[in-house]
Amino acid sequence: MAKRKRTSASQYSLYVIDLDKDVLKNRRFMSENSHYDPTDNYPCVYVGYTAKTPDARFLQHKEGGQKSSSIVERFGLRLIPRDYESDNPLRGDRANAIKKERELAKKLKQLGYAVWQK
Repeated sequence: MAKRKRTSASQYSLYVIDLDKDVLKNRRFMSENSHYDPTDNYPCVYVGYTAKTPDARFLQHKEGGQKSSSIVERFGLRLIPRDYESDNPLRGDRANAIKKERELAKKLKQLGYAVWQK
């Protein structure tokens, strides 16, 4: 069976995953989050967008494989709906979803979160 092409009409959603604080031992993660102060108790998170439901995408990350983040596979704990639900569903195409993902990641970093995104 041929793979189905995703059209620009796909509906996208943002999602935020809470990461275990052990992620702070990961050099790559910390190099992206030099601003982070662990004494402030803000979460460490992964920010992404998906054409699936956030729940389905989280499970895909946790199962590992080609389309998963090793950071989420190793350190992902749970979704944090309060950080993304008001933005979903996203309007527009994949380019807009990418833009919104970056904006959310930037906003969370400015609030003091440690953030990982693709």
